[in-house]
Amino acid sequence: MRKLTGICRSAFYKIRKGLMFMKQMVKHLIIAACSAAVLSILISFDTVNTVFS
Repeated sequence: MRKLTGICRSAFYKIRKGLMFMKQMVKHLIIAACSAAVLSILISFDTVNTVFS
């Protein structure tokens, strides 16, 4: 019984570690998407200003 709880605990730890990794990946993806959006907006404003000037 004790060995089984150890196996369950290690499996739970691995799952938790994987979930934390996934959370970090999602956070980085969101940050990258926001950065790309801001960059594209700035580039489009720059092209609009270049066309009108």
